[in-house]
Amino acid sequence: MDRRANRTALAREARRIAEEVEGLYIQLDQVGALARVRHYMVTHQEGVPQFDMLQAAKALRCYAGVLSLIASATGTPKG
Repeated sequence: MDRRANRTALAREARRIAEEVEGLYIQLDQVGALARVRHYMVTHQEGVPQFDMLQAAKALRCYAGVLSLIASATGTPKG
């Protein structure tokens, strides 16, 4: 697999994960479990208490966009 195809695949995967994280956030919010998740993280020292799933999803979308741009960029001629 060449670099361009690899970056395209990574961009697709980052978007897919972002959608899953966003969906999970929505589901947790709907059942009122977000506070319990954060409490669990603090109690069991798992992750960062200020972790924001929506920000993580936005960051993944940003990374996916950059990877897509890099993958679609045409090479510059060497002279």
